[in-house]
Amino acid sequence: MAEIYRLELLREIAQTGGTPGTQNDMGLELLMNVFGGLGAGGLNLPNTPDVPPEELYATQLSQLQEMGFFDTQKNIRALRATSGNVHAAVERLLGNPGT
Repeated sequence: MAEIYRLELLREIAQTGGTPGTQNDMGLELLMNVFGGLGAGGLNLPNTPDVPPEELYATQLSQLQEMGFFDTQKNIRALRATSGNVHAAVERLLGNPGT
């Protein structure tokens, strides 16, 4: 029962951007806290300071190379800037960082 209430509350917050008189980002913060509490994890990559980027982004680097992006250092910079999102990294490598 509590789960249904939580889902309804999340739906309302997502649709309205929060309760009246609050900033819209408050609703997003609440959603992130709730999902974090459910074990969904954060939106960022896990804290892995000891893992070299070549290992951390091995799959993504392979995908970029298959697409014709062969400069590993540029690829790593693009992947770091986009938290490992290959699509966004491609856009960045093509010179469209805002899309």
